[in-house]
Amino acid sequence: MRSRYSAYCLKKIDYIIESTYPTERKFYPKAKLSDWADSVQWIKLEIVAAQGDYVEFKAYFTEGTAEVQVHHEKSLFKQEKGNWYFHSGEVS
Repeated sequence: MRSRYSAYCLKKIDYIIESTYPTERKFYPKAKLSDWADSVQWIKLEIVAAQGDYVEFKAYFTEGTAEVQVHHEKSLFKQEKGNWYFHSGEVS
């Protein structure tokens, strides 16, 4: 989770795609991820809970204004061949 947050902060779009579960990558087009990354300034990541394959987090950011927004999500990660991948998320 933290590595993906760092990738968003650093606009490492290829890493974001590579760390997404292969069957889910089609839902995250590179151009759309890149456009969004260019429009957002990340402030901090707060891990709320982690249990089993799930990580609940809050990511704080600004987008176009000085007003801080919060992306609150419970994400499912799946492990395959020793590597962990983001599979899906439920936004709160």
